[in-house]
Amino acid sequence: MLNPKRLYNIALFYLKRYDSSSFNLRKVLKRRVLKEQIKNNEIPENINEIIEDIIKKVISLGYVNDKRFLENEVRRLMSKGKSRSYIEQKLMLNGYKSDDFKEFLNE
Repeated sequence: MLNPKRLYNIALFYLKRYDSSSFNLRKVLKRRVLKEQIKNNEIPENINEIIEDIIKKVISLGYVNDKRFLENEVRRLMSKGKSRSYIEQKLMLNGYKSDDFKEFLNE
């Protein structure tokens, strides 16, 4: 059974290995829920609320920082020589709005 504690541990294990945005972590956790559903394991009815609670908790603990992730992602893509439009599209796929990253691209 996938309970809140197990899902929280999955989130922590993922964050120990990768820097992530809240949007991406949400996708990771939802994929894990889908995997469990495919295996016909029991899933709590309020799973979306549980995921949101986990996201809030890891943000409050400082494990997820969307602004830091955004800055690092822009720097990483710019150092690879990616174009501005490519970077904008990539960030929008990661759940950011154009207002969120324009200031970093203008630097």
